[in-house]
Amino acid sequence: MLFNKLVEVAKMNMKSNLSYVFAAWGAFMSNIVQIFVFYYIWMAVYGGHALLNGVNKEQMVMYIILSRILYTQVTWNFIYVIAEKIKTGEIAMDLLRPIDFQLYMYTGRFGDILAFGVMNALPSLLISGLFLGFYFPHNPISYLYFFLSLVMAITISFFVEFWIGLLTFYTTNSWGLSTFQEALVSFFSGALVPLAFFPIWLRHIVDILPFKDMIYTPIAIYLGLIKGSEVPYSLITQFVWVILMFVLSRLFFKSAIKKVTVQGG
Repeated sequence: MLFNKLVEVAKMNMKSNLSYVFAAWGAFMSNIVQIFVFYYIWMAVYGGHALLNGVNKEQMVMYIILSRILYTQVTWNFIYVIAEKIKTGEIAMDLLRPIDFQLYMYTGRFGDILAFGVMNALPSLLISGLFLGFYFPHNPISYLYFFLSLVMAITISFFVEFWIGLLTFYTTNSWGLSTFQEALVSFFSGALVPLAFFPIWLRHIVDILPFKDMIYTPIAIYLGLIKGSEVPYSLITQFVWVILMFVLSRLFFKSAIKKVTVQGG
């Protein structure tokens, strides 16, 4: 059955990630350092203020922790993986699998996420939270909304990386594409600065792009920065982006496959 095959793909990716212990420790330590660096920078910005732009210190601390963890996951370097498959010719075997290539890669991401959660996300959350403090939503249903938003955020990030990764069919410069993608996500997703601190004119630009729904939206829902009727609107917006990015990536994928045929696989 297709479902069983997909489960095996997720398991395979998870085991593969868990085998790289030293790389995982390096990523974990990098995450912790970044969290504390961002913490001290933002505490200096707040100074003696308890509230800035509608975000209090406790919310900001949790925003820093969650945004750094989520940023590490949504910039997973999927572009490099596609580039290597093309360079080594492995892409030819992947296209011959009885599973759609995009579905195969998407399912594998869940294995990556599970391994990331065990080796990086949970330890980073616990350690930084114990030292800097935790923030828990006042409304229990916020956890459900956060989970739904998080799944769609990771899905959107996959399609964005997949779409940009397909450009490696046309160029061998995967490093440049990866750097470009990270720069876009860093700024427009709210990973560096929460969107509440953006000027109005820039916020209007960010609102029409998918990047904010990769990091800012799920965290803002968790922290209560998005609340009331804004929550279902934000979830619907994310869902629309999931559908739109899926369609665009499929169309581009069909075009990119023709390029591989021209190059002889």
